[in-house]
Amino acid sequence: MITATVAAVAALLSLDGVYQTDGYNVAVAISNGTAQFYDLTKVSCAPSDIATEVRPGVFESEDSRYRISPHRLQVDGSVGTIRLRPLPALPARCAVETPSDPLSVFDVFWASYAENYPAFRLKGVDWRAERARVRPQIHAGISDDRLFELMAGMLEPLGDAHVGLRSPEHAYSGVRPGTELPSDELEARAQALIHKDLRGAKLTSYGSIQYADLPGRIGYLRITSFDEDLDDALDTIFRKPLLGLMIDLRVNPGGSDPFGLRLASRLTNKPYVAYRKSTLVTAPQSIRVHPSRRPSYRGPIAVLTSGATVSAAESTTLALDGRSPRPIRYGESTQGAFSDTMIRTLPNGWLIAVPAERYVSASGRNYEGVGLPPHRATPAFDSSTFEAALRELRR
Repeated sequence: MITATVAAVAALLSLDGVYQTDGYNVAVAISNGTAQFYDLTKVSCAPSDIATEVRPGVFESEDSRYRISPHRLQVDGSVGTIRLRPLPALPARCAVETPSDPLSVFDVFWASYAENYPAFRLKGVDWRAERARVRPQIHAGISDDRLFELMAGMLEPLGDAHVGLRSPEHAYSGVRPGTELPSDELEARAQALIHKDLRGAKLTSYGSIQYADLPGRIGYLRITSFDEDLDDALDTIFRKPLLGLMIDLRVNPGGSDPFGLRLASRLTNKPYVAYRKSTLVTAPQSIRVHPSRRPSYRGPIAVLTSGATVSAAESTTLALDGRSPRPIRYGESTQGAFSDTMIRTLPNGWLIAVPAERYVSASGRNYEGVGLPPHRATPAFDSSTFEAALRELRR
């Protein structure tokens, strides 16, 4: 009797089965503690990540960690949850390998964006018309160089820093026209400007955080990425009796949205909606900020941004917009590339980066492609930006 009860409970708790995500076009087959993920389009099915259950409901692969229940999937490094629907079996196309000839490669490339990318209308790009224009130029004898050129040319009008295409010989990534993405050269320019603006104030580094105390109990907090846990450094900084805080995100390529939310949680005494995110086929999901119990700061904030404020740095800036008092942004508009990015492999082994989400403010405003604008427009990499923010904080 006891054995039968244990077996019945184990069967109820088992995740074994096949599931498909709402949005994202991913299937996952779970069996005996192994989760095999598949990237889907209407014309293809390709095995992708494979993860092993390390404790109940937690699966780890070489690069990722997943939390899976019978109805929900959470991916570490991303915020929100993805709904799972049970399937009787994997789609039939998963049983055959997708051909790797140029036309098949093109069709999977086109479908991957057509079925996931949420901003074609916003960017003024007719993706179906692009297919009609380019597909007749694809033939069996086309060179890899030419195929890459045609596909990258379709992506370029999107002006999207999260869109990309990579082959063994070539790489393409987008950028909003008129902006500059983070680079070693831009970082060197920013560092020189910052040391000039600080006027001798000691700048202390904590990994991806730099901090300086300014006269008048003003803190200068520079964050160069959201790729690592910032909590220990923030504990040290927010134990100081600050009267104002300048947050510099002018050269920040992004990273992990949860780290940005954890920063926002140190800067509020009440919960609020940071932003909402959705896919082409899912309803908006509210992502919230909850006050942290760790050392925090609740006073006035100035945020410095530029076109090199990208991805998680932008979602963090958007999240900060909901706190009170509202931060004042100085500099230039952010890059306008908010979505998490899916990396998919084409049948010939080339990689594409496909943004699949729409981020909007708590009030529903979409800044994709244009970026979050400053409240006080100043040249981002000019001392006038730092000085204007400092004057505001000293008022």
